[in-house]
Amino acid sequence: MLVTFGKNVVEIQYWETKSELMCCLSQCDLGSILLSEDADSEQKFYSALVHFQWLGIHYFGVGICAEDRGL
Repeated sequence: MLVTFGKNVVEIQYWETKSELMCCLSQCDLGSILLSEDADSEQKFYSALVHFQWLGIHYFGVGICAEDRGL
């Protein structure tokens, strides 16, 4: 899913594994942050990449490890 604001874009993605998520975050040239890394039962993995186009298309990533509570 893409969300735009001004000249910037936020790309939200779901990943099957934590290693896929970590690979995505490792490519963010402006850095990244990983939330809930110590969750008891990590089963869902999401990323939000902010594309700063006014900087010449650079990325900052937010990764989220979530627990599956069966809801």
